[in-house]
Amino acid sequence: MLCRDRRSIGSGVDGGFASHLVVPAVLLHRLPPGLDQHAAALTEPLACVCNALLDPPIVQSGDRVVVIGAGAVGILAAQVARSAGGRVEVVGTAADAERLAVAGSLGLATSSIDNPADVERLTAEGDDRRIDVVVECAGVEAAVRTGLSLVRPQGHYVQVGLLPDNVAIPFGLVVTREIRIRACFGSSPTSWLRAVALLDADEVELTALISAVLPLREWSAAFRRLEDRMGIKTVFDPRLA
Repeated sequence: MLCRDRRSIGSGVDGGFASHLVVPAVLLHRLPPGLDQHAAALTEPLACVCNALLDPPIVQSGDRVVVIGAGAVGILAAQVARSAGGRVEVVGTAADAERLAVAGSLGLATSSIDNPADVERLTAEGDDRRIDVVVECAGVEAAVRTGLSLVRPQGHYVQVGLLPDNVAIPFGLVVTREIRIRACFGSSPTSWLRAVALLDADEVELTALISAVLPLREWSAAFRRLEDRMGIKTVFDPRLA
């Protein structure tokens, strides 16, 4: 991902929304048998999360982990952290009620920053230095500040959500607490192997995150769902008429 000449199909190179696509065989991965083909599309963001949390390993068994952001990446990050032995909670907003419900159905603890009781409890945990890892998956400046205020001294803060270039953060807090910051952009060959291994071991559930499957001709409806924050993940299936 850090190669300055890298070009991704669908962003740097046209061709992501196509009925057929040709790629080098070396880039292909054999998915576990029985994995839903639409859910398999989420292997890519899962690999990104594996890159953030597993290479090197961030979460230790018994760690208290707070994941900020209840979208697909946040719920995937929570599942990966749980697979590593973390005690995980997904934090969203009132607008994330549907997404938080999905996270809850997967056995994950959830809370909302719009709920004063949840905020008071999380703040108390942070003040008591009981939060070992914070994973920011929302890509929101306020969420970054919240995450840094929660993580314990010498704890881990992981930035997964994409942010604008200029973000104001309490960097003095990073210094005085000796917070260990890791940022992650994209995936690596190793993280893809880790993602497939987690799926093969049934450690991560993908199907619950698929909210809609649409044909390519309904691309405008798919983008409206994205803009309106409908569901969690919309998938294109070029085989649909």
